[in-house]
Amino acid sequence: MLDDVLAPVPYEWWWVLVGVGLLLASVGVVFAGVLLSRESEPVAPVTLPALPGGPEGDPVNVIRDRALRRIGAMEQRHAAGELDDRQLHLELRAELRAFAQDRTGLELGSATVSMLATSPETRRLADEFERMLAPTFAARSRHRVNTSLNRARRLVRKW
Repeated sequence: MLDDVLAPVPYEWWWVLVGVGLLLASVGVVFAGVLLSRESEPVAPVTLPALPGGPEGDPVNVIRDRALRRIGAMEQRHAAGELDDRQLHLELRAELRAFAQDRTGLELGSATVSMLATSPETRRLADEFERMLAPTFAARSRHRVNTSLNRARRLVRKW
């Protein structure tokens, strides 16, 4: 009976290399997963230099004036009945997003309110977007259009 028991077969030396290689590959996959899933660092805002020739040549004032003109045009279209309250708020949010993108140099096309709130450059825009959530997406809202327009103008003028 003891003659039937066989000694274990020794492994070849290259199996050690295969085991170490698999271990290193699994560590590499985990490391790559961690690196690829990290959030990117926020991009520093672009400061626009003032052009010589006074405030009318200042790029920031040009961006402000353009945004204020568009907000005024939205108000006129709403008064003419071309836009309802919801459409006005949607366009107003789009205009504020475009203004902030021009102002900061950051890509804000798909930024959510929580993403905007994490950046010091766009925090005030996040506050305004938070206030406009109900009139933009709710079936009915108690928000007044004039209040939203005035708040948007104030944001553009102060920023």
